[in-house]
Amino acid sequence: MYGCILTFRSQTAAAKAARYLKKTGIPVRIVSVDPSVTAKGCGWGITVECESANGIKIKLDEKGIPYGEVLSGGI
Repeated sequence: MYGCILTFRSQTAAAKAARYLKKTGIPVRIVSVDPSVTAKGCGWGITVECESANGIKIKLDEKGIPYGEVLSGGI
């Protein structure tokens, strides 16, 4: 079901994204991310299906929710 992690700088941002995506019918889970594995030191993320990561990024852009990078093979 999940395979990638979309990173966020804070738990609050990850929670905001998760709430929004769940309302639109996209299943996600908030996870802790080791900051040393991200370019910007992001410590939180949401799990997503890798195939839908680009669509999810577009939805977050439209809603004005900032995110970091997509880590593949995360879960």
